[in-house]
Amino acid sequence: MSWTKLLNNEGDNGTSAPKGKIWMTRLLLFLLRPLLRWYFPLHVTGRELIPDDRNVLFAANHQSYLDPVFISCAMGSGPARNTCYLAKDKHFQSRFKRWFAASTRVMLIAPRVRLREMMARLGQILQSGSHLIIFPEGTRTPDGQIQEFKKTFALLAETTGTPIMPVLIQGAFEAFPTGQKKPLRKPVHVQFLPLIETEAVDARTLTAQVEETLRNAMLDN
Repeated sequence: MSWTKLLNNEGDNGTSAPKGKIWMTRLLLFLLRPLLRWYFPLHVTGRELIPDDRNVLFAANHQSYLDPVFISCAMGSGPARNTCYLAKDKHFQSRFKRWFAASTRVMLIAPRVRLREMMARLGQILQSGSHLIIFPEGTRTPDGQIQEFKKTFALLAETTGTPIMPVLIQGAFEAFPTGQKKPLRKPVHVQFLPLIETEAVDARTLTAQVEETLRNAMLDN
């Protein structure tokens, strides 16, 4: 079965995008945005490239646990309210953390979840008109550099026809590297890059294009 047929067939199985609570997202953004801009500080470029009339798949390099928060605060409250996030469920074991995830449109993924099931769930998010943030490296960088991208995100974008917006995060590794218990007060830069259209482009080409775009942007900064 093709991925397109899979997403269409799974569309009626009760799986839907995480709904969350709009007031919760607004409150968190209201509290976090000035705090992040002050503590790190947070510098943002390219926000005007986020479209108002279509949803996108944000593909970002992964430098720290705080990357989803950095991106959410950088994109502005409008797009952030319509954005879903992925997270490994091992980081949300407590009752409070699971309530928090459900309230803020975080979709939890189990380590051994089948690719077929994950693709169907992610496809539903994009087909519902929501933005989606994915980290194609699959895990945080061990050295601050961009690691090799997995192509699942590109396959998802190709199948659903969703454009991809590369997002470059710099400084987050220095602020909150692996093994660091408390984030350090270091500047963080979030850069939104021009949309990459996915029509008539295969997943392998898209993966290479997005990875190369982010690597080149990192070299330019």
